[in-house]
Amino acid sequence: MLPRRLKMSGQAGWIRKWVVRLLVLSLLSTVLFMYCLTQVEQESQINWRHSQDVGIVRRDILKAKALTAEDDGVIQERLDEIRKEILSADRPRPPDSVYNLNVTLSDRLPLRRDVPDARSQDCKRLVYDRDKLPNVTVIMPFYNEALSMLLRAIHALLDRTPSRLLVEIILIDDASKNEDLKEPLTKYIRLLKKVRLVRSIKREGLIRARMLAASLATGEVIIFHDAHTEVNHGWVEPILQYLKDNPHSVVQPAVDEIDQWTIAYRSGADRMRGGFGWDMKYVWMATPEFELKKLKTFADAYRTPTLVGCAIAVTKKYFQEIGGFDEGLNIWGGENIELAFRVWLCGGSVMTVPCAHVGHVFKPFSYSFDGDKEKIVAKNIMRVAELWMGPYRRYMYAATRAFDYKRVDFTPRDIALIRSRKTWITDRHKCKSFDWFLNNIIPEHNIPPLNAKNFGEVMNTASRACLEVDDHGYIVMTYDCYYSRVRPENEFALYHDGRLKLRDKCVTLHYPSLMLTLQDCDMKHIQTFWDLNPITPSYGNIVITIIDRGVERTLCIEQVTAVVEPLDGKQAPQATICRTENNAFQLWTFSYALDYSHYP
Repeated sequence: MLPRRLKMSGQAGWIRKWVVRLLVLSLLSTVLFMYCLTQVEQESQINWRHSQDVGIVRRDILKAKALTAEDDGVIQERLDEIRKEILSADRPRPPDSVYNLNVTLSDRLPLRRDVPDARSQDCKRLVYDRDKLPNVTVIMPFYNEALSMLLRAIHALLDRTPSRLLVEIILIDDASKNEDLKEPLTKYIRLLKKVRLVRSIKREGLIRARMLAASLATGEVIIFHDAHTEVNHGWVEPILQYLKDNPHSVVQPAVDEIDQWTIAYRSGADRMRGGFGWDMKYVWMATPEFELKKLKTFADAYRTPTLVGCAIAVTKKYFQEIGGFDEGLNIWGGENIELAFRVWLCGGSVMTVPCAHVGHVFKPFSYSFDGDKEKIVAKNIMRVAELWMGPYRRYMYAATRAFDYKRVDFTPRDIALIRSRKTWITDRHKCKSFDWFLNNIIPEHNIPPLNAKNFGEVMNTASRACLEVDDHGYIVMTYDCYYSRVRPENEFALYHDGRLKLRDKCVTLHYPSLMLTLQDCDMKHIQTFWDLNPITPSYGNIVITIIDRGVERTLCIEQVTAVVEPLDGKQAPQATICRTENNAFQLWTFSYALDYSHYP
């Protein structure tokens, strides 16, 4: 047997070896962690030179030579010849249904056309000293855009933007596949002044394409435009004047509509502002009275909680300072809301300049995706919520994860990038909480109840009309109701306990008409239980179960033409017998389905 001292000595040596090994492993792990963290931080920060790397983009920059006045007529004749060639009816292109746009009609319309002046008289009276305004770069990304719409957008910019103010238009082709956007577009663009065409060699998505072009911009102000827009008369001077006076602002114009089927330009509604749904969709909201009282004329800029996305203006300096668009968002979706949240919370302001008008084609499926669109957008808005919404992000998760196809999870790397991005911004700016934003910028925005299963405006799917309360307390239908617009005063909540409420009042039945009224929540001897018999989590039959003196019956809510006073002749909801056929007017949609069980 070995002496006890030798045994102890051998054990001590073995222990020392393992201690050394553990220390080395710990040191290596620490070094590796710090390296990875550094890489994450570098990746999440805005690098303004990275987008010019020839491995990412082929800088196919096309510029026309300086032209004399005598050349203009010759150039226009040549453009007309090329137009006939590249917009010929027999050229290979996708059908109109792919564009979700009447491209056939657009191709026939002039590329240089007049549009009605949408400005108010207050705006028309304003005079600007153009020599003292900053100059501008307009950035226009596109992917498989209708060629005639793109060219019309370019001509509107060239014709309605003073040459003194316009430095350049940068077109960024996000690796389009359509043949008419390749050589035909290049051939036409070569003859236009101040137009640069940059072609990405791989798909980057709208967000990173905008950032790529921003790194090339030389103007003092950058204005991001969609490729299916048309600027109106006198559009740019009000924007540039406001940014000159308020350089820590991001602004948008008043947005008019270009009809997707008639291509007609129509003035939009006055003094609407941008909001957001709890599913993080952009929505229009009426500017509340407390904001309108601050305005002296129709020319005054007013606050908007979020940005519409199709036309955004900012000084290049402030755009860099605030961190640009969030390149951690993929392809498209949420970037306009994220930028607005960040600017408001971190010391800037977001404004609508009503004297600047830009027409835009509002169409479903406005941007094409490589990959699962729903999951890409879902992860984008999750990132926005995690960055800025604090505890209010639970409402976003409840409103989106009620639908199983929108349920996605972050990877550990996603989480690290979010934390790094937030740190990068908050280290440079003093940022407020989302509570401050809700209380000060959009106080009219309703917060869904935690014990509700559905919430929001209630739309009849056949008529596209929504529920509202009239002066007598009856529920009636209003056609002032749109998929992309929110009226907070008409947001109902359907609770798990069977109540249907508008704020602190309950929806009940009027007897014997069975019309719907709004009353204090006192059931008395009649018990009513509301529910949604769902086809999807937010859509189906609204049913009411009535228990009166022990007798139970179930009815469905249907939009009808009322025949009882004081509703005679009005469209209103009524409790009727449930039908399985010919029941289109018994089908309803809530703005949101809510499922709080999926809050991470």
